[in-house]
Amino acid sequence: MHVITIKSELLNKAPNLAKELFDLFCEAKKQAISNVLETAYLSSILPWSVKEAEETIALMGDDYWPYGLKKNAHTIKKFMEYMQKDGLIDSPLSLDELFHASTLDT
Repeated sequence: MHVITIKSELLNKAPNLAKELFDLFCEAKKQAISNVLETAYLSSILPWSVKEAEETIALMGDDYWPYGLKKNAHTIKKFMEYMQKDGLIDSPLSLDELFHASTLDT
């Protein structure tokens, strides 16, 4: 749904930064989903938030907002095709041109 950018100069200084940041966002997502499904207390003031989360998982699966390139490669490639078709780019970029090497296995 979103892409996070990191300046090249930071990645040159800390080559593992992109993967470490990805891992931190995955952990935050895991905690957020756990909080939404918590029934001892509500993480929002909406009384039906747990039921809504359970229905969303039933409909879309446990990973309804997938993170990482493996789970999103098809969508990214399709997006590149649309950008080329619409004249925004001359030719699609490969995943390794778009993303840091440390995140290609995510």
